[in-house]
Order: sequence, then structure tokens, then C-alpha cells
Amino acid sequence: MRILFAGGGTGGHLFPGVAVAREFQRRDRRNEILFVGTERGIEFRVLPNEGFSLETLPIKGLKGRGIRGFIDAIFGVPLSLLRAFAIIRRFRPDRIVGLGGYASGPVLMAGRLHGKFKTGYHFDYTPDTPMSNLLVTMLDHAGVPIAKVGDSTGQLLLDYGQAVGAPRG
Repeated sequence: MRILFAGGGTGGHLFPGVAVAREFQRRDRRNEILFVGTERGIEFRVLPNEGFSLETLPIKGLKGRGIRGFIDAIFGVPLSLLRAFAIIRRFRPDRIVGLGGYASGPVLMAGRLHGKFKTGYHFDYTPDTPMSNLLVTMLDHAGVPIAKVGDSTGQLLLDYGQAVGAPRG
């Protein structure tokens, strides 16, 4: 099976994905793993040392970047979406796992348009962020840490998936 992990930026997004990727490898050594992230995120420094391949997108964060962030988004989001299409076409994943972070958005969008099975795992999902709400509705299956299930944060995710706990590496 080919599994594409999309996202990162912080250790909170990346390391659960690394733990899940290792479990896929443990269960079947023939599983092929590819991560997609950014050059600015922690994944750029960590994944090569962990033995995983990484493709990057030109997307950047918007928060606190003012007009420069808006200009970067005008070019970065469409370019990242096109790059995500190319990565999916070349790698041909059987599953796409969204980890959260800026890089997961274009990959999950491209995966939806490609008709790929998409799973998301969100430690930090909050219902007040429009992009998180949009991405969750693009998933075939979503997981949340058990601690968030009873509150309003976990409810939208539970409409699309289930409580799965937190992976440990």
C-alpha cells in the first residue's frame, strides 16, 4: 500500500504522523510512505533523519503576516494545489492522511478531486477556523484525541469519524 502523509509545521502535527507511518511499516514492510510538507516546517529538518521521504509545497502561513501573507497566499495556495496534484499523480497513494498544518490543505483538496481515500487526524482542530471546518468535510474519515470527544470541538469531527486516541511513537 502507498500512504501519503500531508502536513506538519510543528511537532504536534508531525510526530503523530511519524508514529502512524512507523506502524504502517511495522505491519507490512512493503508499505510505501511519503510525507508532504514545507521547507519552513519541522518536517524539513526531522524527516530525513527518520528515514522518510519528503516532498515540499510552497505554501506559507497567513497569521500575523499582514499584506505580505496575503500576497504569498495569492500565489502560494494555487501553486501548492498544482504541486499537490503532481505529487499525487506521481506517487499514486492508496491513502492520504492529513496531519494538520498548512501543507495538509492543498493535498487533501487535490486528493478529494482525485477521488483518493482521505483520513485526517487533528489534535488541534477548533470549530472557529473556517479552513479546519472545510478540510474536515473533505475527509472520508476523521479522528480526534479521546479527550476532545465530549466538547463542541470534537462534535464536527465525530460527525465524520470517530475518537481514536493519540498515537505514540
